[in-house]
Amino acid sequence: MEDLVARWAGTAFQQEAAAWADEVLGRRGLVRSGPLVPEKIRFWSAVFAVPLARGCAWFKVGNPGQAFEGRLLRTLGQVVPDRVLAPWAVDEDRGWWLLPDGGPTLDGSRPTDWVDLVGDVADLQRACAAHQDRLDMVPALPAEEAAGWVEGTVDRLTRLPAADRQHLDPARARSLVGKGPRGHDGLRRFGKRMEILAGTGLPATLQPNDAHPRNAVGPSTPGGPARVFDLGDAVRSHPWAVLHTTVRLAARVPLTDTWPDTPLTRRIVDAYLERWPGVDLGGRPGTGLAGTGGRPGTGGRPGTGNLPEVLAAADRLGAVHRAASWLRLLAPVDPDRLAVPTPRVADWLELALR
Repeated sequence: MEDLVARWAGTAFQQEAAAWADEVLGRRGLVRSGPLVPEKIRFWSAVFAVPLARGCAWFKVGNPGQAFEGRLLRTLGQVVPDRVLAPWAVDEDRGWWLLPDGGPTLDGSRPTDWVDLVGDVADLQRACAAHQDRLDMVPALPAEEAAGWVEGTVDRLTRLPAADRQHLDPARARSLVGKGPRGHDGLRRFGKRMEILAGTGLPATLQPNDAHPRNAVGPSTPGGPARVFDLGDAVRSHPWAVLHTTVRLAARVPLTDTWPDTPLTRRIVDAYLERWPGVDLGGRPGTGLAGTGGRPGTGGRPGTGNLPEVLAAADRLGAVHRAASWLRLLAPVDPDRLAVPTPRVADWLELALR
């Protein structure tokens, strides 16, 4: 296990990164005008501004668990070039990529920033669905496999040393996947919800898993879609799980809180669902959030469940996706040298099985 923060903050690494950036820039007739400037150094990634005579470029290195991001951005630049900020170059072996400056990120302070973005994300997902063979660098965790993944992960967390922050007490584990205090089998109920998601008939596609305005820049042409550039948390799965993170960030509540029911989150859900016209929504009015806490609704297509049930299932799957992305980030690093507080993976699993 490695202290990635210390390595990326070190002079030797930054000199090596600068030399590679110089090679990439030279092929484009550009010259670096100063040293790399750290923008963010975290154990999941590090970003450095690369100053140029006019503006800057951006160097990024990913945690080994998410080093596929550069390859993904490059591929999306070929598949959906108007919907992504494509890198100028990618070093797959080292998990490095160099991005052009796409302008300021979206603001996020206006409701329209969130509403417009989720529509663009839905369009991105629909476009990617036909290109899954080209997106195989992204880890897959479909709804059909999620219950087995959760069961295996709960067992894995209980086997960690008791001093490990991610350790899950066996008694708590039994309450999550076995008979809980309310007499329900959390894992069985989660599996039923995943069957509901599978019943929507939507194909697996890119699930960004962290869609918010600060991870996107404006369009390349007036009136075009926002362009995403931060996809290290991505998975391939049911697309609607993307709402899990987005609605909580928009409502400014912790990601492990229950679904926030606010006017803004209802607008976000409606704007997202409008981009899926071929899906039976089981009674469109009130798409917001009633039922996402697990309360069954009425109506809808037989075998699919109504819209509140589908949203509740997608939200639970999104919680599993967050757990999966954190696990792959934590795997290669020294847990005592993360430099920032980290969530407990079990908290997302508890939310998924609630």
